[in-house]
Amino acid sequence: MHKPIRAFLIAFALCCYLFTIFINIISSNLGLELENYKFFTRRALSKDIDTIRDWFANSIGNTTAQFQFDFTPAGWVFTLWAVIFFWNLIWHLYALTTICRRYKHEYVYVFPNALPTPFWVAWIINLGLNIGWQFLYDGRHMIPAAVFMALIVISLIVCLATTYFRTCRDGAWMKDNMPGDLYAVRLLCHNGLGIYITFTTVLFFLNLGICLVYWGSKLNQVDVTTGLFSGLAFLMLVWFVLENFTPLEPYCRYTITIWPTLIVVLTAIFIHYPKLSDGTIPGHFWNKDDRNDIYNAVLLGLACLFCLLRFIIVLVNHRRKPIDYGTDDRYPDDQEEFAMVNTKRFERQRFSRVA
Repeated sequence: MHKPIRAFLIAFALCCYLFTIFINIISSNLGLELENYKFFTRRALSKDIDTIRDWFANSIGNTTAQFQFDFTPAGWVFTLWAVIFFWNLIWHLYALTTICRRYKHEYVYVFPNALPTPFWVAWIINLGLNIGWQFLYDGRHMIPAAVFMALIVISLIVCLATTYFRTCRDGAWMKDNMPGDLYAVRLLCHNGLGIYITFTTVLFFLNLGICLVYWGSKLNQVDVTTGLFSGLAFLMLVWFVLENFTPLEPYCRYTITIWPTLIVVLTAIFIHYPKLSDGTIPGHFWNKDDRNDIYNAVLLGLACLFCLLRFIIVLVNHRRKPIDYGTDDRYPDDQEEFAMVNTKRFERQRFSRVA
């Protein structure tokens, strides 16, 4: 039996996602790309392109370049947006197929419910915040932009938490009956969101640093950068412990894109050539006497170590400590009983045991 609200949310989320991709393309390609496109279009369409281009004064990369300090990454790192949007588009299309596919007594988007209604609500809010951040950042409203970026990270935490919980809750049934969907959710959704939340977390630190250095009391950029690296180091240590040595481990075991993404971003910060006070660009990016360069190098090495350890731990746990989802005895074959079990009245009886 269909659930119209959830089906609508899935379709509406895809429309919002495509519009978000469009906004990000416009905000990051305001130069030669649009001019070349304009050259090959009719004059009437060229006017529309001019109107769209007026939505943003600069690209995100150019805006960031105007507020450089030691935490600013190299401009090429913003191409990660393309990876993020492509990866997450794949699981969006997968989610759309669950509306049309049916297994035994239920449509796949109804049960198993790996992407529940709260997930889609949080995801749609996230997309709205992403679009809002683009306009705020382009308009140099850095303090509201930092707030929006923090809310983006929080909404992604909600998305991951809900899908982690639901995947483990119905994992026993999915493993026995629909293993392909279980792997799809783990590989596509969880890891796609892993890249997204890692990159936006670093962007939040960058946005916060711009506020502290260029707005308000205008703190010393060296001290601000040290503080940002310290905050990032704290999050790295906390997350490494949580994902490997706590009861959270079975839920996020197969989310492995966080550390590679962090390595890429820290590398972009490390090799960036910030302009000197006289406007010139130095011939090297490493200064052995600069504490932030040393701090950055240490964090980059630590991220590489954590990434290696993470892959080893995942492989060992996969072989020696499979996730105990419990059993799927609670899901009967009879359609009437299945419908009864699939109601909220029996929600608490369907929780799976996670070792």
